[in-house]
This record gives sequence, structure tokens and C-alpha cells, in this order.
Amino acid sequence: MNLKDTIFLKCPRCHEGDLFRGKAYSSHIIDMPKECEKCKQPFFLEPGFYYGAMYVSYGVNVAIGLTLFVIIWAILGFTQPYFMKAAFASMFGTIAFVPYTLRVSRSIWLGIFFKDKLTFYANIDEFDVAKKEEK
Repeated sequence: MNLKDTIFLKCPRCHEGDLFRGKAYSSHIIDMPKECEKCKQPFFLEPGFYYGAMYVSYGVNVAIGLTLFVIIWAILGFTQPYFMKAAFASMFGTIAFVPYTLRVSRSIWLGIFFKDKLTFYANIDEFDVAKKEEK
């Protein structure tokens, strides 16, 4: 998994194709092509493949929320009266990042399963055909 490709939402296999269509802050938040336009790597391997990305998204959002909380509370002076203000400000800041973190979590989830220049075959028939073509 390449950090640069994860942040810029590129294909984890060829590092060139885009993972998403449209902008993160639009009505097309999670619109993904079925495969990479450059290397033809499929992005939808099976129904429910991206359920695991929810757990990744939770971890990313918690990390962002805690980081924002500590930064905001440090700016306000680490005093008790500002604790709740920092908590609410970090909560709203985390909500503002949700469309992007949703995309990044899917990118991380794909990066876990795909490696550079290797193909993950969705079914055994594709693997058999590819193996025969190599010979």
C-alpha cells in the first residue's frame, strides 16, 4: 500500500487510474468505476467487499477527531472551561472530513488486498485463462 496513492486516491496496482468519479464534496461521493481505466484492475470483487472499509473509516475518523481535539484544546490553553468547546469544535471538524475519509478508507481497504502489478482475480476462471495466456 502506497501512502501517496492512498491520499491522492489512485489505483493501488498501477498508481495512475482514479479510484473515484467526481469530487468528494458533491453528490457523487462514492461513485467508483467498475475497473481501473489504465490497468483494468477490477475494483468490485464481490458483493459487500467494501463493508470492511467501514472499520477503516471509523479508525481514520477517530484519529482525525482526537488530533483536532488536542490541537484545538492546545490553542485554547488546556483549561477546563474550554474542554467542551474543543470537543464540539473537533466533532464538527471531523464531520467536515467525512466525505474525504470515506474515500480514503476505501482506498486503504483496496490497498490491503492489491499489491503493485499483481492481479487479484475475482474468480478461478479468470486465473486459469491468464495462466494459459502466459505460457
